[in-house]
Amino acid sequence: MADERLTEVKAEEASKLAELNSTYTNMIDSSDQNYNGLIDQANDYGTTQAQLQQQQSDLAVQEVNQNKALAQTDYTKEQKASYGSYTKATDKYGANGEQVVSSGLAGSGYSESVKGSIYNTYQNRYATAKESYSTAVLNYNNLITEAQLANSVSLAEIAYNTLQTQLTLTLEAFQYKNTLLESQLSSQLNIQSLYNTKYEDVLSQLNTEASLAEEQRQYNLSLAESQRQYNSSGSTTSSGGNGGLVDSSTGSNNYTATQKAANNAYAASAMSDSEQQAKSVANGKSTTSKSSTSSSSLTSNSLTGWSTNWRSAIPSGVSKTYTKDYLLSKGYITSKVVNGKIYYKAK
Repeated sequence: MADERLTEVKAEEASKLAELNSTYTNMIDSSDQNYNGLIDQANDYGTTQAQLQQQQSDLAVQEVNQNKALAQTDYTKEQKASYGSYTKATDKYGANGEQVVSSGLAGSGYSESVKGSIYNTYQNRYATAKESYSTAVLNYNNLITEAQLANSVSLAEIAYNTLQTQLTLTLEAFQYKNTLLESQLSSQLNIQSLYNTKYEDVLSQLNTEASLAEEQRQYNLSLAESQRQYNSSGSTTSSGGNGGLVDSSTGSNNYTATQKAANNAYAASAMSDSEQQAKSVANGKSTTSKSSTSSSSLTSNSLTGWSTNWRSAIPSGVSKTYTKDYLLSKGYITSKVVNGKIYYKAK
């Protein structure tokens, strides 16, 4: 089963990644909406411009058709007018006919010549009117064609510009979205790298703690075996002869059997050292042993930083669950005896 601290690191990493992805998803969705809106606006603008252009072209064609209709009306009027003049001039009961008759010229060559001239005039007027009308129609038809071509060109230009705008916006949207995705990936990698490092640190701490715990277990087994051998040899240890090795603030009842065995073994060793020191003092000799750091001549200033409570001397970062003897053996704390009391300090 994974340690709770490793699980917490993974859970925190997953939470940070989810938060990051949610933020970028919202940014990408918002970007898509904005660019799609701009593309739609460009399309609407192009459609509107095409409609306006078509209306303008339709109006131009309409005006040309109106002018062409007027030209046809003028041509019809001229045609009727010329024919009316011709019939009036050749009517034998009209003013001209009566004048010819009264002059005695009826049926003469002069009379026929006049009729021919009148007819030629009519034909000329008719032909001129027809030519003028035909030319006008041709010109107006050309204008309509030009307007339609111009309209087609304008519509094509509007369509092209609209398409270009849409393509530009689409490319910008793609590039911006791609930038967001690249930034999202980079941020994900940073978070994963950060929590991988954190995970490795926690794992290293767990391995260190496991290693220290195994050392503690091996040490306890060794002390228990030493205690067993000591007990089997028939030696006895006075319950008060441990020189204060059992913490008076907690009492020996708070220790496990293994820890008690370790304390008893250390007490026996300390008592043996004290006896040896006492013999040396009695013989006037200067004796040094494992507990020879004690001296009755030490002043109060030499006890600065020392404490009678070994637990208070444990350095920060070292587990409080280790026994005093294990901490002494590993050099985490040191001790000395002053005036019959044992003092402790972190090394």
